[in-house]
Amino acid sequence: MKINLVLVKRPLKDGTCNLVFDLVNGRTFRKKIITGIKLLPLDWDEKRYRVNKTNPNAKVLNERVKELYNKLLVAHAKYDAKQLNENQLISFLEGKTDFGSIDEYIETEIKNTRTSATYIDYKNAFNSLKLHTKFGNGKMMFEDVNYALLDKFKRNALSKGLQGASINSYLTKIRAVILDAFEKGYIYEKFELSKRLRAPVQRKQIQTCTPDDLKNAIGKIKNVYDWQAVAFYLLMFCTRGMYPADIVSFKKVNFQNKDLHKDGFISSWDFYKKGHDYLVHRRSKTKNRGNDDMLIRIDAFPTLRLIGLLKRSVIYTHYKIKPEIIPTLEDEISIFKYDIENDYKLHSNIWDTYKKRIIKLLGYSYKTARKTFNTYALELEVSDTIRRILLGHADSSMLSHYDNLKTKKINEQVENAHEKVLDEFDTKEIMNLLIDKLENDLSAPTWVMVKPAWQSNVKYWDKVNADLG
Repeated sequence: MKINLVLVKRPLKDGTCNLVFDLVNGRTFRKKIITGIKLLPLDWDEKRYRVNKTNPNAKVLNERVKELYNKLLVAHAKYDAKQLNENQLISFLEGKTDFGSIDEYIETEIKNTRTSATYIDYKNAFNSLKLHTKFGNGKMMFEDVNYALLDKFKRNALSKGLQGASINSYLTKIRAVILDAFEKGYIYEKFELSKRLRAPVQRKQIQTCTPDDLKNAIGKIKNVYDWQAVAFYLLMFCTRGMYPADIVSFKKVNFQNKDLHKDGFISSWDFYKKGHDYLVHRRSKTKNRGNDDMLIRIDAFPTLRLIGLLKRSVIYTHYKIKPEIIPTLEDEISIFKYDIENDYKLHSNIWDTYKKRIIKLLGYSYKTARKTFNTYALELEVSDTIRRILLGHADSSMLSHYDNLKTKKINEQVENAHEKVLDEFDTKEIMNLLIDKLENDLSAPTWVMVKPAWQSNVKYWDKVNADLG
């Protein structure tokens, strides 16, 4: 295969000629691929592959010619190494892919090989790219994404008030999709994300709430959905800064207390006799990383009581409209029943309601529960190591290779710090206010209000069945 960069001798109507890739393979194959550059014959130096200074735009054009010539060399090497056949070679030089568009690639390859959440994130990144570059609703091709387009995206997004961290996150996801296509052989040029495209990031002011903020939010509650929104915030705080995806994954099977296990089953009454148990939990955000499982103490009050009330209140509000998300009553720890990875849209729809309500009632997002827990631990002079364990963070330092964090004394320090933070934040008082609001102001059914230990009562089940129809 011979590949050359030549100026076609037949002139166009304006007297210029097309600069093309000229492909020749024996007597049976010949192909010309237009590069998009048009020159007068006197402007082209065919021996040096350069635009002569007779052209006023010679400097700019020569930069593009250099890119084309380098592409020619890469094409030659890939073909000789049998990495490309003739058709793939043509696609490579034309800048085309085996997929018609990035949109198509996301809807097929990405959708079939990534979690639902990742697929939606990648799709949203390209939708944002189209929006801020005014690309329109048409399909975006791989060859459309270049430095100029991404630079335009960054500048326009910044001018519209998009945060630098969000822009950088979108750029990373855009790069991930294109790199995925390259590594799987669907495109033939590796995409590099220039460091100059990174948007400036200003450190956000850390927002935390106070017990009084939460008490004031309880005073604003008008219905059970409002109550659930605030109760979920308290639960996230009590469990050391969990996120919605973590709450959904809570299950009784993840509880660990060898003294209470009876043939694999732990009863509610056992919880109340002992006073607490432990949830073995791998954070949803870091479950595929090297972080250790978290061992989270769950006290009978306020945390277990809060879980029970949330579970039964969700049955009360969602059973008739979304029965598929309701877990069994026997699993007292599960509040929801659905797979986030396979149904991320359902997860988003459920929690978007609560996220909007908590902002309106409390003035803070759910993410601040984690920051608030950490801040209170910091004020109580809890060490960095213990705070890291409390929050489920991995230690990235070299010392992590020498630290044994499973000793009895360290576990005691973690547990004591957890208790102190809950006490400092008045979680029991806040929990009592939530109970009073649900029982007296919102008139929740009696079966919602009962303690988990009484769920074995026959009269209790009669009330539940009657209420749910």
